[in-house]
Amino acid sequence: MQDADSAFDLGVHADEGLLPSGLPALLWLAGALAGIQASGLASVVQAFEKKPRPPVAWLHFQDRTCCSESFIRSAHPIVADIVLDLLSLNYTETLQAAGGFQAEKCLEETIRNFPGQYILLVEGSVPTADGGIYCTIGGRSAMQILEESAKDAAAVIAWGSCASNGCIQAANPNPTGATPIHKILSRPVINVPGCPPIAEVMTGVVAHYLIYGKLPELDGQGRPKEFYSRRVHHTCYRRPYYDAGLFESTADKVGLAVGVAAAAGVAAHAVTTNIRKQRTIGEHKSESVKDEPRKGGDR
Repeated sequence: MQDADSAFDLGVHADEGLLPSGLPALLWLAGALAGIQASGLASVVQAFEKKPRPPVAWLHFQDRTCCSESFIRSAHPIVADIVLDLLSLNYTETLQAAGGFQAEKCLEETIRNFPGQYILLVEGSVPTADGGIYCTIGGRSAMQILEESAKDAAAVIAWGSCASNGCIQAANPNPTGATPIHKILSRPVINVPGCPPIAEVMTGVVAHYLIYGKLPELDGQGRPKEFYSRRVHHTCYRRPYYDAGLFESTADKVGLAVGVAAAAGVAAHAVTTNIRKQRTIGEHKSESVKDEPRKGGDR
């Protein structure tokens, strides 16, 4: 299987016109994100051309909507292709046109008509104190909505740090009893932390489930190993300075490693910096903009 970094080379190739266009190109990118070797991507395209688009419900609770903002900015593949060609986004409070009773009807019909088929995406933590009164939608608490929606879902994905670990809402004294999704549900939950998560990681996790029909392999914190198995230190562009023992005490210096931050990067397992770099390269090439380093270094 490919790692997440090599998959993004395909994103750059797509901008250069080296991949097929339309749905096949999108599936090549999605397959690469999911770690499928190039020799197996043709079968992926054939499978998707025959299967119906899986329905998706996207819930919002105690969040700042930054995960949705990140998702719609995915460059490889772009979110419009995912929503229009791969998924049926039946319910999302941020992107849907419907509101009020019409919107809630969309969620209810998705749960009722597609048991065991729909994918549940959750953004934000859930308040559990005082009966969950601190977050209610349509007269129901966030906890009620989550439990009802997750019961028959094919997969549950927790977007962002709020849904994955509670984030700032769960900090002491935590008056609302903010709780991450996996501590409420008695079923596997895919955690995709970050504030917000990287857009291509979000689309990659969804692509994995669409292609394989099962959850990706998770680490001890419920995160997909294909994106979170490597330490930040491995691909940090300042690593040569770290290895040479050249440090600076603040992060505003160009090039040199930062003592405290570098020490954290050595231990932290997170999405690598190459994903952001590959996205930036692809965007620049697609816009015919010369690749040049930003002033003050790439921070």
